[in-house]
Amino acid sequence: MNRDRTAAIVKATARSWEEAKKNPEAAVDAGLKAKSDLNRQSTLDQLKVDIELLDSPNSKGRTGWGDQKDWDQTIALLKQYRDVATDQPWTAFHTNEFLPK
Repeated sequence: MNRDRTAAIVKATARSWEEAKKNPEAAVDAGLKAKSDLNRQSTLDQLKVDIELLDSPNSKGRTGWGDQKDWDQTIALLKQYRDVATDQPWTAFHTNEFLPK
């Protein structure tokens, strides 16, 4: 995938999350158009929980932003509890490069 296409997808995804945060009901209704057998209330309840967990204190208000502190903590937990063996920096797993400015 080329860089322009990647940037466009990331930008559209971030924008859709921002819109879902503003109007979760409309986001669920859009999902129902694509997958009509979803349980509307269950999906809405889950989306509201997801929205609350979307940002960390380090990334608050920057949808999709990966903060080094968060990634370092995640990698440390994966090493400790999931036996992940890596010496790679957090930037080997995430980039903020394509997020809208």
